[in-house]
Amino acid sequence: MRKTAIVFVALFVFYAYAGVFDCDENHKCGPGMKCEDGQCVSRLDCPQRGIPVVRPGCRLETAVDSRDCPKTKVVCDKF
Repeated sequence: MRKTAIVFVALFVFYAYAGVFDCDENHKCGPGMKCEDGQCVSRLDCPQRGIPVVRPGCRLETAVDSRDCPKTKVVCDKF
């Protein structure tokens, strides 16, 4: 039983820290992130995103601006 618990804890720790925030092979990360010591961390020069109010018939779209920061915009289709 003890051996099973040790294996379970080891697998859980490995899963929790495995690759979610790792930089890719070119030391690149997604928009709004930068690579530091092999890990992707948030860039402080990107503005924090809020959740805008979306009217009926509209939707949220995520885009990347010229500074490689993610931004959320509301898009409304005209009928």
